[in-house]
Amino acid sequence: MISLVTGASGRVGSAVASELVAQGQTVRTLARDVRKIEPRLRAATDARTAGYEDYDALLEAMRGATQVFMVSLPGSVQDRVPYHSNAVRAAKEAKVKRIVYLSFLEGDETSPFSYGRENTATEEIIRQSGIVYTFIRPNFYMQVALSLAIGSNGKIAAPGGAGKVAWVDRRDVAAVVASVLLQSPQASGAHMVTGSQSLSFETIATILSQKTGIAFSYDDEAPAAARASRIAQGIAPHEVDAALGSYELIRLGAADIVTTTVAELTGRPPRSFEALVEEHSDAFRALSGVPPRAAAG
Repeated sequence: MISLVTGASGRVGSAVASELVAQGQTVRTLARDVRKIEPRLRAATDARTAGYEDYDALLEAMRGATQVFMVSLPGSVQDRVPYHSNAVRAAKEAKVKRIVYLSFLEGDETSPFSYGRENTATEEIIRQSGIVYTFIRPNFYMQVALSLAIGSNGKIAAPGGAGKVAWVDRRDVAAVVASVLLQSPQASGAHMVTGSQSLSFETIATILSQKTGIAFSYDDEAPAAARASRIAQGIAPHEVDAALGSYELIRLGAADIVTTTVAELTGRPPRSFEALVEEHSDAFRALSGVPPRAAAG
C-alpha cells in the first residue's frame, strides 16, 4: 500500500509522513517546494513536487498511490475550493482508493468562518467523486492560542467573548491521521478531533499566568477594533475576514465540542494546553526578560 502525503513540508503533513515511515509504510510525499521537506523525510520517502494548481504534476504524483492524505491549503490562499477540486479530480483519475482529508469542525455553507465554508464545500466535492473518504475535522489548534500569548505583552487580544474551544494539539491531529491511514480503506466516515477540555480565552490567560509567572490578561476586543488592528498590521483582507469569522464561531459556542477521538484512535489522551505551555517555557522566559535555561550536560 502506497500512501501519498500532501503538505509534507508543513507541520501536520510532515508528522503524518514521519509516523507512517516509522511504521514501515511505503510513503510518497508531496510539497510545492520539495526542498522544504525535512531532509530525513525526503530521504525516507518518494518525494515529489506539485501544487494543487498543477493538475498534470498532481496526477503524476498520485498515479499508483493507494490512498492520499489531502491537506487543505493555507489561509493565505484566497478561494481554496477550486484548487482542492483539482486535487480530488486528479485522485479520481489516478484511481486512488481513499482520500483522507484534513477538514475542520463540521459545518455548513452558512458558517461565519470562511475556511469552514470552504472545507464543507470540499467535503461535498470528495463525496461526489465516489472515492472512499475519511474526513478529519479538528477543532482549532492550541498552538494558535499559544502564539497569541507568545506574541503579546501579556495581553491576549481577541474578539472571542466568553466562547470556549476544545483546543487540540497539531501533533494529536497528525497521530489520528496516521492511525486512519494505517487502516485498510473501507467505508467512508469522519472523525471530529478535539482536546479533552474546552477553554475560554479568560481561562487560557489564567493558565498562562500560573505556568509562566507572567501576568496575562484577556482583552475581549470589539470585532470592529479587531478588524482595524489587523488591517493596520498589513494582513490581507480575506485573511482578516477569516480570522473575524473564526472568532464569531467561537463566540457562538460552535467550537465548544469535546470528543474522545484522540484516545480512541491513538490509545492515549490528547495533550493539554498546560503541557504545551511548559514545552515552550524558554519562549516565555524570553518574553519576561529572563535568559533561557542552559541545556544539561
